[in-house]
This record gives sequence, structure tokens and C-alpha cells, in this order.
Amino acid sequence: MKFSFLLLCFLCLFSTAKADYSIIYSELTSTEASVKGVTGTPTGVVAIPQTVTIDGKEYTVTKIEGSSFKNCDQITGFILPDNISIIGGSAFAYCTALKSVNIPTSLEALAGTLFDNCSSLESIEIPANILRINDKAFNNCFNLKNVVVQNPVPPQLYSSAFNGCHTNMRVYVLPSALEAYKGDSSWNSLSLNSLFVVNGLNSIENGIVTADKIGYTPGSSAVFRIVPDQNFKLGNVIINGTNFTSQVNSGELVYANVTKDLTISVTFEATEPLFVYTELTGNTVSIARNPNVTLEGEVVIPSTVSIGGVLYTVTTLANASFRSCTEITSVVIPSTVTRIEGSSFKGCSKLSSVSLPSSVTVIGGNGFDGCTSLVSVSLPDNLEALAGYLFNGCTSLKDVKLPANLDRINEYAFNGCSSLTNIVFPKSLRTINANVFSGCIALVDVTCHATTPPTVSQSSFYSYNKTALHVSSSALDAYAGHAVWSQFIMGYTTPIYNIKADAPVSGKIYNLSGQEVDDTYRGVVIINGRKYIRR
Repeated sequence: MKFSFLLLCFLCLFSTAKADYSIIYSELTSTEASVKGVTGTPTGVVAIPQTVTIDGKEYTVTKIEGSSFKNCDQITGFILPDNISIIGGSAFAYCTALKSVNIPTSLEALAGTLFDNCSSLESIEIPANILRINDKAFNNCFNLKNVVVQNPVPPQLYSSAFNGCHTNMRVYVLPSALEAYKGDSSWNSLSLNSLFVVNGLNSIENGIVTADKIGYTPGSSAVFRIVPDQNFKLGNVIINGTNFTSQVNSGELVYANVTKDLTISVTFEATEPLFVYTELTGNTVSIARNPNVTLEGEVVIPSTVSIGGVLYTVTTLANASFRSCTEITSVVIPSTVTRIEGSSFKGCSKLSSVSLPSSVTVIGGNGFDGCTSLVSVSLPDNLEALAGYLFNGCTSLKDVKLPANLDRINEYAFNGCSSLTNIVFPKSLRTINANVFSGCIALVDVTCHATTPPTVSQSSFYSYNKTALHVSSSALDAYAGHAVWSQFIMGYTTPIYNIKADAPVSGKIYNLSGQEVDDTYRGVVIINGRKYIRR
């Protein structure tokens, strides 16, 4: 059996961002967009998408403007796409809860005061593409202890870039680059350590590694960590006959006086994997939970997985993939996923937050059925249909952002969502099937941007005469003349014409279908040949 491990790794803890905020985007060019800022209070991990749709047009996100997330003190992590090539100064300043962030591979410089006063940041990996670290980039990150710099050529470093960081901060560089960093006047004042990389030990349990191979001069010290590959935990670490397992497990091993030859023995113990995979076509896989493992808290679904040495992309959440995982509280889904099959999160009663990327085009029936803790959800604009029973029984669901390109909503999609108070339908909507909003007892406000009334049945909504309907002035007559839509109370936010607000107290009352109704009828009526609203 093959084992692989990394010899320096900084672990990041994530908590998913709640959906009570919105990221603001603006157009840069005809194909590119930037992040301008955020409204609301982002919490947990914030994932910036690779693409965003503005006014129906898709743009690639290539920039995060300066101060975009400044003072967002409840954000714990950022997931940034590699296509971002510019991040402005102070973009993440005073994100005092920030613990983890990846640096995009398209970025060439870390702007001034980029992480200013990010006091919870303990480690950062700076990839090889970074050529410059500007003034006060990590100013007052006083818990920053470990910095990994992957560039073999020392990036240009401003003297105050790490001003106010932890007094014992260590900088790790590639063994072959250690002397170059020591010879750089900006870097040599920092505590420089070689990144301990053992080539050839990733497929055997025992081996002899020469100091020359790892870039050390005999007599020097080595600083490293060992993290086992997925589905394994660390057993024993023995170097030249001495057991260092306890030091490695505590986080760091300093091995002094490296000799010409190091005899290293590392063993691993197999553990149950969190997920299982099914191979699809074109090096893609579907993912599901391992039924032998209980998932708890936040679940971060990986974008890729290595199986038998081959790298696969995760594109699908399998049918019932996380069904009845009652201890899951949040889920982060990567932008590689395009399909979420039926019943994927059915019965996840503690699920309160889910991050749905714009790449998702299909969510199957009963997808979030019975997620009674789910409060809000923003559905990807690429979804053209909402499947039957999608949010059935989501009793805490209060806020739903429907896709901009939504064409139809299938039966019982929001059945029993008893906390839902309002809904906004996009102009693309054409069909609302039976019982979609049955049991939505708190729904009192409906806005529909479609100029042609969507197909709807009498059972589509829980009630009509207690719910306000808002439509455009040009579409008012069409809705008022519709057998079902006319039963709503027409909203006053839209100009109303040819309809009187105060109905007379005498005269026969007819609905818009010409049927005589009694005095309890509410909605648009005809009395003495004129239209009125009865509330």
C-alpha cells in the first residue's frame, strides 16, 4: 500500500458563512468583474465565485478592490478562485477572526495593509507566483507564527511588511533557496528555516535519505511537520533510531545536527474515509458520505480527489449523498459541482447554512426536504427549474433568493415553509405548479416581475385574500384579469389605474370572471360596472 505525506502543513479551521449578507460586484470590462464590497454581516468562511452574473451576463471575477472586506470581524476564512489577479490594499484589514485564506495563483503582489490587524491569523502560505510583498501587508498580525514562501527567488519585501507579527515568527523556504533568502537584505533579518522536503519517501515506510537531497549541510537543524494522506493517521516517526512521534503529533519536530545520512521510519494507520466516490466520465466523480462515518458540524466538500494516483474532479453530489446527517450544521460546496442529485440533504435537521456555487445547474427533488434549521438560501442563477419538494418542511426558512433565469417551480417545492413571509419571482418565470406554497401560512407578500402571468393553479398558494401581490403597472390588467392571480390583494407599490380603492357599500359584487360573490370576498371586484379593491 502506498503512503504519501507533506512535511510542512498548516491546518485551517473553517466555518461556513451564513447567507445574511451580499457581495457587491461591478463590471470591469466586457468579460471581467470586481468585488467592490459587502452588505450585511458576513460570518464564517466567505467563498468568492469564479464567475458572477450581472444583469443577466456572466463575468469572470478577476479583482477584489481595496477595503472590500475591511472590518468584517466575523469572517474566519476566505476561499478565493485562482483567476483573481488583483487584490487591493486593506481588502482584508481588521478581519480580526480571520484564520485561513488561500493566495490565488494569478496574483503577483500582496498589497499594502492587505492583512492589517488580522489578529487571529497564525499561518500563511505565499505561493511561488508572488513577486512582491508591500508595506505593512501583515501589519499587527501579532499571532502570525508561520510563513511558508514557495518562490525559489526571494520576493521583493518591504521592511515593514511583517511589522508587529509574533516575536517567534518563522519563515520557511525551499532548501535550495535558503542561501538566496539569507543573502537578501530584506529577508535575512527574519527567522529563516528550510522547508523540510524528503523526495522519494512518499511511497515507502522506511528509507535512507541523504542530507544532500534535502538541501542541508551536515550539522544543521531540520524543522518539519508530518501530516498523513487522506484516510490515514500518523503512527510512529523514528529518525536514526529515536522515536519523535510525540513531538510531531504536538505540531512541530526540530531535529538537530543532521548527519550525512538520515534513516527515517514513518508508519501510518488506516482510518475510515469521510466520503466515498463513484467514477463518472472524463475523470469526474460523484461524492457521498461514507455510511460508516458520522459527519458533524461543518462539511467542506473537496473539489478534487486522488484515486489510484489519478486526479478526479468532483462534479456531482450523489443521490441521497448526505441524507439524514442530522449533526451537519453547514456545508461548503466547491465550484466544480454542477449537479446535486435528489434527497442530497434530506433530513439534515441541524443544517442552517449552505454555500451553493454558481456552477450548479441541477438540484434534484427533495434536495433539502426536512432541513428544519435552514434559515436562508441563495439559489444559483443557472437553475432553470426548482424540483418538487425541494424545500419541503423547511419550517425555519425565511429568506429565499430565486434564480434570475428560473422558468418553473415544481409541486410542493416550498410546502410547509411556515416561516416564509415573502417571495420575489423573476421575470423569466412561466410556471408555478400545484401546492408549491401550500402550508406557507406566514406568506403575506408576493412580487412577480414576469409581465405575463405565470401558469398557476388554485392550490399553488396557501392563501390569496391575505397576501399582497406586486406587479408592474403594465402587467396589472393581465394579473387582475387572471382567475387565480386576481385573488391576491393588489399591492400599492405599483401604480394602479382604472381601479378604485374604496368600494361602495351597496350593489351586487362580481369577481373578474363575472361570478357573483358575497360581501366577504377580497380582491379586485366589479360593482356597478367599475373595478374596485376590497381588502
